[in-house]
Amino acid sequence: MYWTEIVTITPDVASDMLARNYSHNRNVSDEYINQLAMIMRDGRFDSENGQTIVVGNDGVLYDGQQRLSAIVASGKTFRFIVAHIDNGAEKFKSMDRGRIRKTADFIFEKNSKDLAAAARTMACIDWGHAPLLSCIQGKILPHVKIDNSLILSYYESHSDELANAVADANRMRRAAKIGAPAAYAVFIMCMRRYGDDSMLEGFVSDFCSDTTSNPTVAKTKQAITFNVSRGNNSFKFTLAYLLAGYFHMLKGDSVKQLNKSLFALATLDSMIQKARGEEVGR
Repeated sequence: MYWTEIVTITPDVASDMLARNYSHNRNVSDEYINQLAMIMRDGRFDSENGQTIVVGNDGVLYDGQQRLSAIVASGKTFRFIVAHIDNGAEKFKSMDRGRIRKTADFIFEKNSKDLAAAARTMACIDWGHAPLLSCIQGKILPHVKIDNSLILSYYESHSDELANAVADANRMRRAAKIGAPAAYAVFIMCMRRYGDDSMLEGFVSDFCSDTTSNPTVAKTKQAITFNVSRGNNSFKFTLAYLLAGYFHMLKGDSVKQLNKSLFALATLDSMIQKARGEEVGR
């Protein structure tokens, strides 16, 4: 027998349901639960989107343990559809087998993949506590990947800024004919948030020009093309050479070639740490 009901779930009710959690459910992620609890406390969680909590007719909880744990952690109350099923242990084997939705599937705008990728990295940088390279890999902590809910929350909070950065990023990507579009967008947003953006508009404009006039900008485009076309990590090296070129431009340097570009990532990392109020180089 299968039936559903709408249940108001308080922290106490959630605790009671968790007490009968199925023994073969996956291990919970404390980091994910804390993130979800934060979204709940901020009023950004939608419990009435059609997703269900699944309970066996014997009272065993088969699906929903992390949402219920976040309710307990947040102290908030929500209404959920609760589905009651027979033979839960057998039906559990077929749960969550659909294609996992990517963040871009929830962004109904042009360039959704680029917006999602930029939001993913910027959410780690702005809201995370990790070295820059971990942020590039989409991690808040080395062992915890950022999830769709947090990325979407960041996108919704910064949609205009992301849209403007991605628009410029795609112009730069077309000009260079190579490189990860999101890396260009992260470069633009990081300079506006953490760096000196006094020459950013000119750098972007010259980069997009068919006849680049600044030799440092020209070398930046050449370095990105050379390194990424050789199979080097597109996002990391695109961002590194953009930073290296822009930092040289700020100093007024005229460079023949961009060496040790990955040091530019360390420089940006120091800027981010300083903005976070953290000890630089910790």
